[in-house]
Amino acid sequence: MRTLVVAPHPDDEVIGCGGSIVKWTQAGVEVHVLLVTQVWEPKWSEAELAKRFAEAHDAAECMGLHPDGQLWTARFPTTQLNITPAWLLAESLSDRVADIQPDTLIIPALGDVNRDHEEVHKACLVASRPHPGCPVKRVWAYETTCTAAFATSMPGVFRPDVYEVLAPVHANAKLEAMKCYKSEQRDWPHPRSVKALAHFCIERGARVGEPFAECFQIIREIRP
Repeated sequence: MRTLVVAPHPDDEVIGCGGSIVKWTQAGVEVHVLLVTQVWEPKWSEAELAKRFAEAHDAAECMGLHPDGQLWTARFPTTQLNITPAWLLAESLSDRVADIQPDTLIIPALGDVNRDHEEVHKACLVASRPHPGCPVKRVWAYETTCTAAFATSMPGVFRPDVYEVLAPVHANAKLEAMKCYKSEQRDWPHPRSVKALAHFCIERGARVGEPFAECFQIIREIRP
């Protein structure tokens, strides 16, 4: 089994499904992460770009991935996907799907106030169209808790139908991975704080009678 997790920004993969990445990897699934955007000059310095990539590298290792072979970058400018040609983004994601050949694609959910997340979701649907020869048989959307929480009045609000139960070791690894993203962390009670992520894991677990969980929305599953 091979899974590709698509993250619009470095840290989305941890926030949305970091514990599940750890769980799947430990179960023998080959998990890859694609970081779609990055900071850009002159708004950010070259040193800041290098720092953030190093943080993503460290977070991947915390989740049990081998960054040199399982961490990919598309290098689109962050916060600019709404003015990036849709065909260009979809083509880039399609190329990565062709390279990695995942049977499972994990993508950001649509019901989100972040425009980059919305554009990546739509491009992923194009990249995973079930044409003959497409390797993707399952598409799930993950919840980016720190931005989805503000989208309750928007169409397409995230409604989970899969709960991935996490053991304490999975939840703890998720939090350790988030700590690697020092540039992205905020202090409690911000929803992008490590403490908030811990609370989200507990609350999602409590919904289904478990100590910890992450949740997903099924977009498509093709079963033989």
